Amino acid sequence: MRTILREALKAALEKTYDMTFDFGMGFLDDINGGGYKLPCVWVCPFDLVGKTGRSEGFKIYAGTVYLLELSDGLTSEKKDERWDDMERAAVEAFSEMAETLGVTFDKINAFPNEGTYTGYNDISLKVTFEVMTSYCESRG
Repeated sequence: MRTILREALKAALEKTYDMTFDFGMGFLDDINGGGYKLPCVWVCPFDLVGKTGRSEGFKIYAGTVYLLELSDGLTSEKKDERWDDMERAAVEAFSEMAETLGVTFDKINAFPNEGTYTGYNDISLKVTFEVMTSYCESRG
């Protein structure tokens, strides 16, 4: 399910994000080890945080995605606009995923930041969320 969620998130962001981006995945510690360029979308592994039922029910995953862009020459107002655009793209991507996968999102939080993750002159938006999926496992 983690792979399905990651690939669906990437596909949804390709529709909603207003820039072409590099895509990275892995733990946040790995973000400087890759050969990507900004803008970049970085998806951390999904954590299973809840499950109902034994062979059928719901699984709840916690997710974190980072949207990273260059901030060269951006004024404070332009940075605010970019953070708003990044947030809009993430929320629209979640709506797209909800429609295509039949999942639900909850506890969406967005945290804007500057120059924190890549060591470049970047702005970033860290988006955390929970996604609930249904499942049915054959036990026979």
